[in-house]
Amino acid sequence: MGWGGGDRVFDPMVKAILSVKELKDRDKGQLIKTLLLTLEQEDWDTQDESRYWTHPLVEQAAKKIHPDWFEEEEE
Repeated sequence: MGWGGGDRVFDPMVKAILSVKELKDRDKGQLIKTLLLTLEQEDWDTQDESRYWTHPLVEQAAKKIHPDWFEEEEE
């Protein structure tokens, strides 16, 4: 059984990361990837319930961590 409340941390942090105009998308993506990994280490397992799940930078970070989650969508 995982932790379903990660979006209460993830969503405000992603909103803050995305709002920093001085950061390049590459850096934003790396921060998002680190945030995903950190929350998953705390057993977060409802990533797809985040309001940012379909944001291109979030999706790109998630694909780097879990490419198999997206294989069906690409076929």
